[in-house]
Amino acid sequence: MQQNAPSIRKLALAVFTLALAGCSLHHLAVDNIGSAIAGSGAAFAADDDPELIRAAAPFSLKLIESLLVERPGHAGLLLAAARGFTQYAYAFLQQDAEEIEERDLAEASRLEERARRLYRRARDHGLAGLALRRPDFVRQLRADPRGALAAIPLSDVPRVMAECGLLIGGVLLILGVALGFNNYLVDARIPERAVDWVTGAIDSRLMFLIALNLFLLAAGCLLDIFSATVVLVPLIVPLSMAFGIDPLHLGIIFLVNLELGYLTPPVGMNLFFAAYRFEQPLTEVFRAALPVVGVLAIGVLLVTFLPWLATGLPGLLRGQA
Repeated sequence: MQQNAPSIRKLALAVFTLALAGCSLHHLAVDNIGSAIAGSGAAFAADDDPELIRAAAPFSLKLIESLLVERPGHAGLLLAAARGFTQYAYAFLQQDAEEIEERDLAEASRLEERARRLYRRARDHGLAGLALRRPDFVRQLRADPRGALAAIPLSDVPRVMAECGLLIGGVLLILGVALGFNNYLVDARIPERAVDWVTGAIDSRLMFLIALNLFLLAAGCLLDIFSATVVLVPLIVPLSMAFGIDPLHLGIIFLVNLELGYLTPPVGMNLFFAAYRFEQPLTEVFRAALPVVGVLAIGVLLVTFLPWLATGLPGLLRGQA
C-alpha cells in the first residue's frame, strides 16, 4: 500500500492540473466569446430591418447575461448589457407604449412598466462596470455624485454615457412631443380662445391668481419642466397680461408652483426620481418630502399674493440702472 502512495499522489496531482487547465480554458473561451459579443453592437445598429432586431435582441441580451454569470467582471459585457437593455427598452417598449396609449391604456401601462424594469437592469450593469476599477464607486456616487463623476477616467466615459442615456433619451423624446403640441396650440389659436373664455368666466385678479396656482400645481405633478415650459407658457402669458400681472411676477409664480408640484405626494415627479435614484420605497420618500412641501407651499402663497417679493429687487436694480 505504501509503495502505491507516490503513484496515487502523482495521479491526483495530474488530475488537479488538468482541472485547473480546464477551468482556465473555459474562462478563456468565455472571455473570447464575451469580447466578440460585446463588440457586435455595430452589426445591430447598422441593420435596416427593425423587426429582425426586435426578434434577435432578447436572445443576444440573455446570452450576454448568461456569460456574465460565468465572468461577472467582464467590462465589455457589462457595457454591452447596459447599452443593449437601454436601447431595447426605449426602441421596442417605450415607443410602442406611447404609440398605443390612446387606444389601449392598459397595454401601454404594461409596456411602460416593463421598460422601467429593463432600464433598472441596464443601470445595474452600468454601475457594475464602473465599479470594476473603483469598487467603492457606487457608495461614493450616492454620497457625492459630483465628486465621484469628476474622478472617473476617460476610459469609463462610455459606461457613464450609457447610464446618462437612461434619462436623457426620455427627456429628449418628451421635449420633441411637447414642441409638436405647442405648434398645434398656436395653429389652432388656443391661447386667444383661452383668454376670451377665462376673462369671461373670471372677473377678479385675486380669483385668477388662485386658479392659476391650482392649475400650475396640478401641472407640476404631471408634467416635466420641459413640457410645462413649452406647452403652458404660451397659454398663461396672454391670460396674465389680460389681468395686469407683471411678466416677472408670473415667471416666478410659474417656477415655484412647478417645483411644489414636483414634490407633492402622491404623484410628484421628483418623488419617483428620488425613489429610483436612491432605491428607497415611495412611502419613505413621501414622509421625507412633507416638511419641504409645507415650506414651499408657504413660499408659493407669499410670492403670489405679495408681488413685491418677486419684483422688488429687480425693480430696484432697474431703477439704479
